[in-house]
Parts: sequence; structure tokens; C-alpha cells
Amino acid sequence: RSVTIRAWNRHNPWDEGAVAVAKALQRHARPGDLIVVRSVADRYDTYWKTISNFEDPRIFNLTRTRGWPIGKETTDPQVVDQAMRQGARFYVEPETRPVLPQFDTWLAKHARLIETTNYGGKVYELR
Repeated sequence: RSVTIRAWNRHNPWDEGAVAVAKALQRHARPGDLIVVRSVADRYDTYWKTISNFEDPRIFNLTRTRGWPIGKETTDPQVVDQAMRQGARFYVEPETRPVLPQFDTWLAKHARLIETTNYGGKVYELR
């Protein structure tokens, strides 16, 4: 049983997107760099009407970076803009997301796409 659990953990499909985007980010970021990571979970739980446990440490831990997680549903680019003003060098998305017009317009002006993954992940360098 223990061997089965360890094998599943090594090939856990839930982790594949985060691991892939972390490997892509590692080609550009240094340990200790500040980054912004879009979570795979919503920040606000509409059913329970409360902040959820959206902070996903996997990318931070795998790359030894630190910074700001943002909720999956975040559409306001000011969240990333503020982090950039505080030193964030990269913005990371571990999976495909819907089009966010205001957010995407901000990214086009303030970031450069430098890596993509087979899981829809993206790494942007902030300018």
C-alpha cells in the first residue's frame, strides 16, 4: 500500500501543471526572487461567503521564490501591479484560464511572456 501511495504522489496529475510551470520559472528566476502566482483555487468561496484557503505554496517551494499568491478568479490587474512595484519580477499561471480583458490588457503593457507549458501554464517577466 505504501508503495502505491508513493507512486501516485510522484505522478499526481493535480501536481503536473504546477511542477511544469515551476521548472519553466526556474530557468529565469533565482532563489529569493519575488513572484506573483495565480492560484488554481478561488480566493473567495461564494457558497460559504468567506475567504478560502487559496494560497498554493507548490510553485514557491519548488523554485525557492517568495511573493504573492492571487486567487484564480482575480480580474483586477492592480493586484499584480502593486506586487510589481514592491519588487515582483515574474507573474506565473500554472494552468489555462479564461480571457480576462482588463487583466490581459495590463499584461500586454507590463509583462513579457517568456515560457509556456504543455498544461497551459505561463511565465511572464514583469517590466
